[in-house]
Amino acid sequence: MSTNWKPGDVAMATFFGEESVRVVRYPGGWARLADTDDYIPDSQAMGAHVVADPRPLVVIDPEDMEVMERVWRMADHTPTELQAALREFANPTPPKPDEPQGLGAVVEDDRGLRWCRVLVAPSFHPWAPFGQISNDGAWRAYADISVVRVLSEGVTS
Repeated sequence: MSTNWKPGDVAMATFFGEESVRVVRYPGGWARLADTDDYIPDSQAMGAHVVADPRPLVVIDPEDMEVMERVWRMADHTPTELQAALREFANPTPPKPDEPQGLGAVVEDDRGLRWCRVLVAPSFHPWAPFGQISNDGAWRAYADISVVRVLSEGVTS
């Protein structure tokens, strides 16, 4: 799992070959948590593989009732579902933008694919892969596309 690490982020990682070590991100490097003597700059860490496979740690604050309610709702799920939910805590999915209503609107999904809003009956799936004009079953409803950004609102009048 990759992430954009910021100073202060805490992770589990392999550190000097020792697995499952808690490490903290500093500007430009990593250190074993609470042991800044083991600070390793990125230039050394990447070349020598002394910090490998960092995975975000999630802190669940029992005083935060919103978080506690979300954990409670997860209680009856499988370990895989719980794992996915905890990963969502560590790297929250950005909110999906509102669906643009203009003809020719263009959106981009989480894989970098572009989708275009086309003129069809309202009950039909109006989003086609960008540049595709025939309906070969690839068209989708907006709800079925993992949209991360709107590139164009399209024409509305």
